[in-house]
Amino acid sequence: MNTSNETMVETTPVWRRKRYLIAVLVFLMGMVNYIDRQALSTAAPVLAKTFHIQAGLMGLILSCFFWSYIVLVIPFGYLTDRFGTKLVTTISIIVWSATSMLTGLVNSAAMLFGLRLMLGASESPSFPTGNKVGREWAPEKDRGLFAAAMNTGTLFGPAVGALLTAFLITRMGWRASFFVTGSLGFVWVIIWILAYRKPEHTKWLSEEEREYIVNSREADTAQVGQQVVKMSTWSLLRQPSIWGLMLGQGCAVYTIYFYLTWLPSYLVQARHVELLDSGLLSAIPFAVATVMVLIFSQWSNRFVPQHKVKTGGRRWVIIVFFALSSVLVVAPLIKNLVWLEVLLTWSFTMITTGQTLMFALTSDLIVDESSAGRAFAMLVLGGNSFGLVAPIVTGFIVQSTGSFNTVFIFGLILLIIGIFIVAFFTNKPLQPHTPETIQQGAIGSEVTEGVRS
Repeated sequence: MNTSNETMVETTPVWRRKRYLIAVLVFLMGMVNYIDRQALSTAAPVLAKTFHIQAGLMGLILSCFFWSYIVLVIPFGYLTDRFGTKLVTTISIIVWSATSMLTGLVNSAAMLFGLRLMLGASESPSFPTGNKVGREWAPEKDRGLFAAAMNTGTLFGPAVGALLTAFLITRMGWRASFFVTGSLGFVWVIIWILAYRKPEHTKWLSEEEREYIVNSREADTAQVGQQVVKMSTWSLLRQPSIWGLMLGQGCAVYTIYFYLTWLPSYLVQARHVELLDSGLLSAIPFAVATVMVLIFSQWSNRFVPQHKVKTGGRRWVIIVFFALSSVLVVAPLIKNLVWLEVLLTWSFTMITTGQTLMFALTSDLIVDESSAGRAFAMLVLGGNSFGLVAPIVTGFIVQSTGSFNTVFIFGLILLIIGIFIVAFFTNKPLQPHTPETIQQGAIGSEVTEGVRS
């Protein structure tokens, strides 16, 4: 196969590019994932009243999802590299869907805490597998789109979930809401089992499109101009770029998880909005971002010069979106509910676009294909380590001050730090950079040939 960038020209018309069906499937996985993840946030005011849970304890319950999530995300990234995306994803979504449904049977805060831990453990493979699917299926020019497919699914999920869960709670009770939302994953996994293969083994893909996808992947690794070194978990962790990606992602995810875990409570408690109305108002930022992140992510490729892709050229686009999201800090000053909603929607769209493109930036910097699952897992670990503390910090700030104002200021400080980290620490490929470290990396590496799915 020819791997020259200059001679790789796609001949398949846009309307016949079947790889986009995989992008849709990844979108739906992200959607179902976040419907289940976010359902507890919408139900939190009702559950707090039912089981007499104070704000600090509710923050711990909302946060404990991340305790098991971040502990297992790198091991599951390794298992994704080892056994392939299809098997790991199938097991993951079956377990997390069952766990979500069981939440409807809880009778105490302790049971709620335990099931939340189980949900975090079973959802931890989703981002490593979802983004590795993009790595397997996306030519370089579609990398932003495939990263956006996963992330916009995670935006559309809360948009649908906030409305659906609030509606089900008011009409059928909170227990039924978990039964209904949890069942959606079982529908998705049937489609996944029947449809998914790597492009090399997908019969419904045209030969022309298959060759273009595979050639593009091979040319991508050839750009580095050196022999590809197999990267173990520890050799990845010795790369400055992986730490820049992890910490930069964390600074963005902190704000995103304020939206995911505390926005309904903020609207009910601080703005005195009714529960069903809070579900609608919480859904609007997610719904708008679902569309705009897809558009912005694909559009952003125009601003990344080809010769700067492997040296982190995409990071400057990310920084612009991070900066544009910083207006969230003035939210406490906005008295009009309509203008508050406009501000929340704008800020959320900007921060989620930047956070989405961090996955595309990670893909740009990956050279060793067999380490992709772990590289994405490390990005997720960085993001969700901050996501873990966001609900706790928010809960105790609100409990101690009686206000959400300090929450917004703290988010702005983290965002400024994140901009600095992304600017200066995400500009090198995830490979050793000297002959000495290349030799060490080769000696310490582990070859993780994934089972072909």
